[in-house]
Amino acid sequence: MNEKFFDILLEKAKEAGFEKAEVYAVSGESFAVSVFNGEIDAYNVNSSTGISFRGLYGGKMGYSYSEIADDAVCEMLINKAIESAKSVENDDIEFIYDGGSEYADGSAAYDESLNSVSAHQKIDIAFALEKAAKACDKRVKTVAYNRVSTVSSSVVIKNTQGLDLKKNTNYFVIVVGPVVEDNGLMYNGSAFKMGHDILSVDIDALAKDAVNDALAYIGAKQPKSGKYKAIMRNDVLCTFMQTFSSVFSAENAQKGLSLLAGKEGEKVASDIFTLRDEPMREGCIGISEFDDEGVPTVDKSIIENGVLKTLLHNLKTANKQGVKPTGNGAKAGYKSPVGISAVIMTVNPGEKDLEGLAKDMGDGIIITDISGLHAGANAVSGDFSLLSKGFEVKDGVITGPLEQMTIAGNFFEVLKNIVAVGSDMYTDIGSAMLIMPSVMISEIAVAGE
Repeated sequence: MNEKFFDILLEKAKEAGFEKAEVYAVSGESFAVSVFNGEIDAYNVNSSTGISFRGLYGGKMGYSYSEIADDAVCEMLINKAIESAKSVENDDIEFIYDGGSEYADGSAAYDESLNSVSAHQKIDIAFALEKAAKACDKRVKTVAYNRVSTVSSSVVIKNTQGLDLKKNTNYFVIVVGPVVEDNGLMYNGSAFKMGHDILSVDIDALAKDAVNDALAYIGAKQPKSGKYKAIMRNDVLCTFMQTFSSVFSAENAQKGLSLLAGKEGEKVASDIFTLRDEPMREGCIGISEFDDEGVPTVDKSIIENGVLKTLLHNLKTANKQGVKPTGNGAKAGYKSPVGISAVIMTVNPGEKDLEGLAKDMGDGIIITDISGLHAGANAVSGDFSLLSKGFEVKDGVITGPLEQMTIAGNFFEVLKNIVAVGSDMYTDIGSAMLIMPSVMISEIAVAGE
C-alpha cells in the first residue's frame, strides 16, 4: 500500500477544511481450491486493495472510498466525503480517534511460514483429504465438499491526529464434507480445521472425524414432541452465539434493537455463565491489538457469573452512553461505516467434557446441528425456531441419533437456563471468532413426531 499517498491525502483534507480526517486501508490475498471426484472443481486466487477516507467537515462525518491509491483520486475522495458530510441529517457526535495509547503486541496474528506454502501444496492437501475420506469407510458415497483456503490481509489506519497503525493477519481454513450411504439413505458429515501451520494438519484424522460424523447419524429417528433437557454441543453454541451476537452491540441497544439496553449490572444469564471478548487471547490466530477506529482492544467480561457487565462500544456509542470505548469499533469492509463487533468471543469453560455432561443430564438430547438461522432466528426478540439434529440420551448414555426435529425457544431464556458448562472448547469463525464449550440447558421445546 502506498502510505506516502495517505499522508498527502490527509494533508489535502486539512487544506480543504476538514477538522479531522482518517485513512483506513486494507489489502489482502486469498486462495481457495475445491476438489471433487479426483479433479479440481473450483480454483480462485484473488488480491484486493481498498481505501476508506472519512473526516469531520462542519461537525459531520463524511465518507468516501476507492480501490486506487494515487494522487489522481485525492480530489475525488475529498469532494465525495464533503458531499457525504453535508447530507448527514442526524445530530450524532462522531469521532476520529486522537490516539496516544499503548498497544499490545499483535504480531502472533500473522505467520510468515503460511505465506511460503505453495499453491501446489494446498492443492495436494485437498486431493489427499478427499482420498482419505473415501478410504475411511466403504459406505462413503462421495465427498460433497472439500475446500482448502488461505487468507492474508493487512490493515493501515492513519489520521490527522498522529495515529499511524498497521496490523497483518493470515490463516488457513480446511473444510471437508463426506456423504455416506446406508440402505439407500444418505447421511452428511463434516469436519473443519483452521490455524497457521497448514502443513502440520493430520489429513487422515480430519477425514476420519468427518466420516464418523456422517456415520453417527445412520438410523436417525424423529423424537416425540415435548420439552427436554438438552446439551448444545460446542460447535452449535458457536453458531447460536454468532446468530444472536448483535444483542451485545451498544449501537443496537441505543437504536432499540436489543433487549439488553440499559441492563448493565442486571442478571441476564445463569450464575455459571461468563461470556467474554478476548481480543488478545493467547494462542488464538484471530487476535487484534486495535479495532477499526484505532482504539486499543481490551479483554473484558460481557457477562460475568450471569450479570451483564458491559455492552460492546465504539467511540460514538461510548460517548452517547458516557462510558469508555471497549475497542469494538468494526467495519464490515472498507466501504462500510464503523459499526460494532466482538473480536474473539469466548465462554469460560467448566470441568466436564461432553460425555460427562451427558452422564449428568441423565435423560435428554444433545443438539449437534442447527439450520434455518436466517428465517428462524430473530435477534431483536431473541425468539428462534430452528431445524436440528442430534442424539438421544438415556440414563446418561447416548442411545441413538435424532433428525427431523425443530428446537424452539428464546435466546435470553436459554442463557438463564444453562445449568452446566463443559470443558470441551471449539473454535469457529464468522463476523467474530468464537471459542465455546458445550452447555447443558434445563429445558428446551422440541417439535418432532
